[in-house]
Amino acid sequence: MRDVFISYSHKDSDIREAVVNKLESAGISCWYAPRDIRPGKEWADTITKALQDCRMVVLIFTENSNTSVQVLREVGLSVDFKKEIIPFKCDDCTLTGSMQYYLSTLHWLNCSDNRDASLDELLQLVRTKQSSQNNKADNAADPKHKNSETSAGKSGNKKSPFSKSRLTALLIALFLIIGIAGFLYSRGIFSNSIAEETAVDPELKELIRQGVTTYTGEDIRKMDFSQIQKWVVLDDKFYYFSTEYESPNADDYLIAMLDDNTIRLEKYNEVGTTEIIIPEIVDGLPVTGIGASCFEDNTEIQKVIIPDTVDFIDLDAFAGCINLREVTLSNTLTYLGDEAFMESGLVSLTLPESFNTLNTNVFNGCEQLESVIFPEALTFLPIGTFTNTPALKSVTIPAQKVLIDIDAFDADSGVTLIGVPGSYTEKYARQKNLGFQAYTK
Repeated sequence: MRDVFISYSHKDSDIREAVVNKLESAGISCWYAPRDIRPGKEWADTITKALQDCRMVVLIFTENSNTSVQVLREVGLSVDFKKEIIPFKCDDCTLTGSMQYYLSTLHWLNCSDNRDASLDELLQLVRTKQSSQNNKADNAADPKHKNSETSAGKSGNKKSPFSKSRLTALLIALFLIIGIAGFLYSRGIFSNSIAEETAVDPELKELIRQGVTTYTGEDIRKMDFSQIQKWVVLDDKFYYFSTEYESPNADDYLIAMLDDNTIRLEKYNEVGTTEIIIPEIVDGLPVTGIGASCFEDNTEIQKVIIPDTVDFIDLDAFAGCINLREVTLSNTLTYLGDEAFMESGLVSLTLPESFNTLNTNVFNGCEQLESVIFPEALTFLPIGTFTNTPALKSVTIPAQKVLIDIDAFDADSGVTLIGVPGSYTEKYARQKNLGFQAYTK
């Protein structure tokens, strides 16, 4: 059981890090996603169990968490599980209707300009809640109740449930089970089964029972797990570290192994290549990220194909790639870091349905960029997204609820925004004197 479940929006990871560091340095254990979700575990089930097992919930409340569906679900479950919730309010946003329903009666802790002092106050409040819970637990263990149980044990002459005849029957059954197991083992029937799995990670045991498919198509039930130390399940496929796996083009990169046993490409070090296919797997483990400045200022590449294992592209990853014209993104991409394609030669880009997080200046200075299509999951266009893009003709923003920074586009941009009539996209276009066109699927 953890002391505190941290509920927050992933956009506020800096605040979450400060809160967790403060609490855990004081000996208060914290649980938060994705750090405490083990590879291969189902996200929703794990979070639900973590909420059930925690002692209290600290809600990092900001404009981001106020509009986060995931945070709202966590708050709702916390209320259902009767957990104490400490809302740590870090900006001046107004509660949405659903959040107001759950949180309006709670005592709020406001984060002041002096964050260190506010974190100290949060720590003290958590400790106070802990002390209160411990006192309730002590009171529940009423000595009178214990005495009554003792008296009851002394007063009656109830027959023990483990009578001699029943104990004999249990021993006979146990010997029979051992004998049958020994016979089956001698016949090889237990090969690669529970008898051989006793030293295997319990999560691997469960995967074996499920018969999860490996990335090579190998039958997981026939594998030797004794040598497997690094592994991860991604999109229902089992990946495991193996130096024998041939990784096409992997030698072209410096790599980093992440905490979840996936691979991030850190730096591309090859020359003379105009078309790049990002490796899907390196040494048996999936490539999930393209790191900061991985291809920055590479003037040779013209086309990049990114596999479906990749879900994030970090800051400056393709910045300054002036001859980069075409990028095929993965279908699982969710995140683009600051200036990811800044001052590149991109002409057009379509973001996948999975995509939801766009950071600042991603397309700033892309002088040849003509069109970008976002999915409905995107809800915010930050500052500098499309500044200094003179060739830009159209940007599709199909989300009904979307916010656009006042400086996301140049004031004199000739772009046409394609969005839902009546949405903020249309209002923004009118205010900035940009073109507007109704979006149709």
